[in-house]
Amino acid sequence: MKNIIIIAVLAVACITAKAESFAGSAAKDGVGTNFMVIPAGGGTPVVTYLNAFGSNSTALVNYYYSTNATKAIGTNTTVTCPVASTNGFATAGRIVVLQHAGKNPHIAYERLIVASASGSNIVFTAAPSTAVAAGDGFFLQQLAGSIPTTTTNISIAGSGIISGENGKLLLLDCSGTTNATINAACATYK
Repeated sequence: MKNIIIIAVLAVACITAKAESFAGSAAKDGVGTNFMVIPAGGGTPVVTYLNAFGSNSTALVNYYYSTNATKAIGTNTTVTCPVASTNGFATAGRIVVLQHAGKNPHIAYERLIVASASGSNIVFTAAPSTAVAAGDGFFLQQLAGSIPTTTTNISIAGSGIISGENGKLLLLDCSGTTNATINAACATYK
C-alpha cells in the first residue's frame, strides 16, 4: 500500500513538469548509504518532491553538485580504476558518482568514496558493484546543503526544494543508520 501511495504522489508531483522530468527511488552504495542520482538533463534539475526517513536524531538528506569529471580508460572490477585524469580526485573521503556508459540512466549510477588517487588511477574504498568499462564517467561531488530528516518520515513538495546546476547530475544521499532511506523523489528540468 505504501508503494502505491508513493507512486501516486510522484505522478501528481510530476504532472507540472515541462519538457523532461525524473521520478524514482533510491539505491544503496557499497557501504550502505542510501542515495539517488537525478540525471543530467535538458536544463537545471529542480527537485519538486522528496520523501525520506532518517532513522536517528541527526540524520540528513544531503545534496551535492558535480565539480570535476573524468572518464574510465579501461575495464575494471576492483577498487582501483584507470581514468583519463585524476585532477581533483586525490582527497580521501570525497564522494564520486560513477555513471556507467550505455546503461539505462535511472539505474546506471553508483556512489563511491575516494581512498586515494595518483597517476592515472582513482582508488575507492569499495569496488563498484558493476564492472567499470572504458568511457564510464566519474563525477566528483561537492556538498551543497542538507535537509534534516531526524526520526520521522518527511514528505516535502514544492516548486524548488533543491536546485542543481544546469546540465549536471544532482546527487542526493541520506545519512543516518542503515535504515535511513530516500523513499522517493521527483525533479523537473528548468
